[in-house]
Amino acid sequence: MKSIIIDARFSGPPRSGHGGYVAGLVANEVGNPAEVTLRTPPPLERPLTLEATAEGGAVLRDGDEVVAEGRPSGPLDVVPPTLVRWSDAEQAAARFLETSADHPFRTCFGCGPERSVGDGLREFFGPVAGHDGLYAAPFTADASLVRPASGGDEIAPEFVWAAIDCPSAAPAMADGTVCVLGRLAVQRRGPVRLGYRYIVMSWLEARSGRKAQTAAALCTDMGNVQAVARATWIEVDAAAFV
Repeated sequence: MKSIIIDARFSGPPRSGHGGYVAGLVANEVGNPAEVTLRTPPPLERPLTLEATAEGGAVLRDGDEVVAEGRPSGPLDVVPPTLVRWSDAEQAAARFLETSADHPFRTCFGCGPERSVGDGLREFFGPVAGHDGLYAAPFTADASLVRPASGGDEIAPEFVWAAIDCPSAAPAMADGTVCVLGRLAVQRRGPVRLGYRYIVMSWLEARSGRKAQTAAALCTDMGNVQAVARATWIEVDAAAFV
């Protein structure tokens, strides 16, 4: 059993942890690939317990309350529909910033426009011109995402999960609804390193009532797929989270 504290830096909505980052912490105890389900908004700045289960999974608890549950996942059959150029991802990000005044969670670790470079991931996503239903965000990692003791330039796995999280919401929120992460499955296929340009693309797979399932891929700007994911997003009232 481990004790972890979700630092306020890693918030999604202002009063709770960033879903992808928290899911990544749980997945570190499970392996790769993994699937993590969030049961309640992860609390910030207080000790939580992370415990492995006999079935090879892991449970994150706040006292007696289950915050998240992880389990091993089989390989994900996610195939990016096309190669998105870096310039196209930058144009998508520019369109995001043009309308960012409506962003429901402006200080989100992943996509908050009020986060500075080196603090948040600043992943700004938008529709890709010429590809209906496809969304993309440019992503470059900073040194704070590398574990100090690693001695290398590869970012920690939980930040790969975090980098996939917000862009995977784009298809679910394209109609103006506000969603939070319910479940995320990620398969890491290669390293994500400092000094490289990456593109996270996403698309809608299904929608039913308040739930939407999306797929996502994190690729190099040359098209190499470094991680793929499936996410379930749940429509919420943003006012309940701020």
